[in-house]
Amino acid sequence: LPSWIDPFDIAFRKGVSNEADRYEVVRVIINEGAMVKLLSPFITSGTKKNVPESDHANTLMYYGDAEEFRDILRMHNIYSGYVFLVDGIG
Repeated sequence: LPSWIDPFDIAFRKGVSNEADRYEVVRVIINEGAMVKLLSPFITSGTKKNVPESDHANTLMYYGDAEEFRDILRMHNIYSGYVFLVDGIG
């Protein structure tokens, strides 16, 4: 994800005085499966180590069935990461 976010960050904030209000990156981590809920403390701990502390407030973790969510967003390949660019309307 940093390979996409970092160049975007440099290009989008260029020449903007109040860049903090221009956009926001939110990470949504979906963990599916019956055993995942039991392992959630370990997964959360590992995720906190891999996500910069400045991004913890914008990182959401979900444990459980996400089939409907994946279908609505057309995220059918569970082995891929997805990036969505959303405007102010959503």
